[in-house]
Amino acid sequence: MKKKLLLIFLLAGIITLQAQENSNQTYETTIECEEEKMFHENLASDFFNNQDDYIIGSLPEGDYISEMYYSSDGSKIFIINSYTNNITVLDANSTLLENISVGDYPITLAMSDNYLVVPCTKSSDVYIIDLSDYSTTAIIDVNGKPVSIVIQENKAYVGCDIDNYYDDECAIIDLQTLSLENTITNFPVKLTSFTYTFNNGRTLYSYNNFAVSNDGTHLIAGNWTDKINFYNTTTGEIDFEFDAEEVKRIAKSGDGTKLIAIGKKDLYQVDIDNHSVIGSINIGSLSTAFPYWGVANFEGTKAFVSLTGNQSAFIDFTSSTISTISQTKTPNWIKTSPDHSKIISGQYNFTILDFETQEILGQHIGFSSQRGAVSPDLTKAIALSFNKYEGIFFYNLEDFDNITLESYAPSGEAPEGDAPMRIRLTPTEDKALIINELSHNLSIFDIETKTFTAYIQLDGAPMDMKITSDGNYAVIATGYLKSEIVIVDINAGTIVKEITAGSSLLSIEILPDNSKAYVRDYSNGIFVVNLDGAASNLETSIPCGNSSYWSYGFSVTSGMKLTPDGEYLFVGSVSTDEFQIIDTEIDEIVGQVHSGSSPYFIAFNETGDKAIAPDPTDNTYSLVNVDGANSTIIETFDVAGAKPFRVSYNKVKDEMGVIIYGDEANDEGGQFITVDANNGEEISIVEYNEAGAGNAMQALYDNEGNAIVLTEYKLFYGEENYDFPVKVKYMDYSTTDNIALVISPVDDYLYVVDLTSTNIESYPIKIDNSVLLQNRPNPATNSTTINYILKEDGNVNLSVYNSCGKVMQQYNNGNQEKGDYNLVLDLSTYKPGTYYYTLTVNNQSQTKKMVIVE
Repeated sequence: MKKKLLLIFLLAGIITLQAQENSNQTYETTIECEEEKMFHENLASDFFNNQDDYIIGSLPEGDYISEMYYSSDGSKIFIINSYTNNITVLDANSTLLENISVGDYPITLAMSDNYLVVPCTKSSDVYIIDLSDYSTTAIIDVNGKPVSIVIQENKAYVGCDIDNYYDDECAIIDLQTLSLENTITNFPVKLTSFTYTFNNGRTLYSYNNFAVSNDGTHLIAGNWTDKINFYNTTTGEIDFEFDAEEVKRIAKSGDGTKLIAIGKKDLYQVDIDNHSVIGSINIGSLSTAFPYWGVANFEGTKAFVSLTGNQSAFIDFTSSTISTISQTKTPNWIKTSPDHSKIISGQYNFTILDFETQEILGQHIGFSSQRGAVSPDLTKAIALSFNKYEGIFFYNLEDFDNITLESYAPSGEAPEGDAPMRIRLTPTEDKALIINELSHNLSIFDIETKTFTAYIQLDGAPMDMKITSDGNYAVIATGYLKSEIVIVDINAGTIVKEITAGSSLLSIEILPDNSKAYVRDYSNGIFVVNLDGAASNLETSIPCGNSSYWSYGFSVTSGMKLTPDGEYLFVGSVSTDEFQIIDTEIDEIVGQVHSGSSPYFIAFNETGDKAIAPDPTDNTYSLVNVDGANSTIIETFDVAGAKPFRVSYNKVKDEMGVIIYGDEANDEGGQFITVDANNGEEISIVEYNEAGAGNAMQALYDNEGNAIVLTEYKLFYGEENYDFPVKVKYMDYSTTDNIALVISPVDDYLYVVDLTSTNIESYPIKIDNSVLLQNRPNPATNSTTINYILKEDGNVNLSVYNSCGKVMQQYNNGNQEKGDYNLVLDLSTYKPGTYYYTLTVNNQSQTKKMVIVE
């Protein structure tokens, strides 16, 4: 059987695809970088080095979170936002305190008693921030890309990745004089791996680390090949070296006397004061393809490390034993308590372990994280899942037997639309609805006024959205944190129904008469919803093959499509090389049609008796004779280009347009093939090989049947083409205004392309005039407080309504001046249940949910 999952080989290094344990749809690629290449050479595109070309929304935002830390007293949280070049400061309860602007592309930081020290990778400088007032006290220029940091006593040691592989540096900064004291050359600073999510193009970087001896005389690091070296902090010379195979990460003991050096197949116990290796343990087949995460206990006699095969292990150097644990899976991050007695392991299973007894003390299962931090008193933890949400998740650890995921909050300042996933125009073409995957919301754009008028918060990450043909309702499928079918009243701008279903909902089809919606889950089949506004309900479910994932084009999942009359639903099943055919009258699978090894998409002609189904694995497309359960393949056609994956019907000319994605490695080779809708014969081919076009993505048609073709960096329309400054993902088209509306998950912008001219307008997907915060407490009983921030003077209205859209309370606060406000709601007359509240300021609204309990 042919391989069903197509992989992008971004590098010559190792690539793995890791499905989340709850079968969600976003996959990650973790890439081990080639040892003979540098940071910029290992990247799959020019994203990092050409970052200046990208448009960023108005600050403060918090985009591309890379790390997070608690202050030494646990009262504050510092979040690094690499893309918006700022550090978000929250209090321990997630309230926004400050956004600190720093240099280009920070990915890590460290704290002393007085300062926050932030290496800024792209601008080659180190920002020193005064913790008392968050002012920038000094900016220290360094060589190369500063990417790692250790603070000890009054010194900051900053690892700098230099273009010459064999001559990286460590800059030593004196935090008393706020000056560069010394630079150690020939110091190993390397990119070990980076993790990339195809859906929205977010990336996390991992580097090797180093340690500083207690007396500050030596830096200790593996040289990546065959040695552990002690570098003299005064002379820069290697004073001591020991044989050790491919050590890329190290862990210092709590008392600072020992070091655990983590090599490719061996772990080494190092006595720092005596400059010697005093023990080693071979882990052989348990080693991972990537450098381990690991920590040491207080005395340095034990280590806890991540291993391959969804497991981790305690390594005891005293008894020379390896004790593996499967309950943690392979940790994405590992931290210790300040006294190094407890271990916190983050992955799909968030786990707390005891170093001495080697027992699991507590777990929270169900949410995968890639980075995390723990408060000094071990009562709170924060974590990042960069492919699920552009913000921070807050754990309560006060009871290890009942670890809870309490809340989550955006980094920077809400509301904003992070990683737009889909855009759909209403039938009247006066509004564009955009679902935003990483900010978990729906934004509404008024086309006439060119403004975002509403943001509606969702409980999960939205993956697809369709609008009923009468324009009254939007149906949204969410996954990840909460898998729901959400019904939104578009005219009222309110959620009127939430239906929990499945584990990760991906795609939607709505019958032409708006009576039913079919919602596909990643692994549980099709959910059938009776559509009736607030009275909508789940009718049944239909088991079918798992949805499959294709990594190109910001990720594509095998979808489904209704015939024009709505009598049959064709569901792509890559695992069985077929489209399953569902009779929508009885909601059962009544037949199959085999159409190549990767049936992701299908499009029907106007009469519904013919269809075209492209196959990106076999580089073919098939002409289908559509006859309900008796549908068959008429003929299969080879294509010259690579990866035909989307198809659209041109009803004006009765033709099909097949999108040929092209060559991912070179961002070229995209094609658009016009096909006769009745016999499948090729009519014409347009190639998009010009510089800067990128791969082909999507095609729509104007009123005269002219193709509008979107590639990664351009939009083509007749003889004209329009440039975008970033990679774009998806579009919709207004026949009324002859404009294309294009979204990009890279810079979180909406681009409006006027096809009657050469004009492109860009709009950050965010509201600037106000911030609506989550009510506290939530859930609430007798009362709750709603806080909001006005960033400008405005006319303010706040409404509370129930789950059917009925307004329960309305507060017309009139004109209010810029500032922070709070409103205490009396809930004594409310019945337990789900409610929503909407803040409207100068015709721009934001909506959040609150829960009332007895």
